[in-house]
Amino acid sequence: MTAKRQRSKPWYESLAEEQREAIESVPMDMWPAFINATRESLPRTEEKIIFGKFHVAKYLGGAVESYSQIWCLAS
Repeated sequence: MTAKRQRSKPWYESLAEEQREAIESVPMDMWPAFINATRESLPRTEEKIIFGKFHVAKYLGGAVESYSQIWCLAS
């Protein structure tokens, strides 16, 4: 378990079950440690995780760049 995950999980566990159920959204970056700690600690996580625009744009930009390079090589 990573250090960030080790710090996140106890925080979630410190909340009462009703408090965890009441969480409507969890904004975060796309670090697997945060995602995994949240998935392990909250119900219906897929409905609650919100990634920041910057992180989504970064990954999307990288995917477009990779596709462009492959397309250029194939031409």
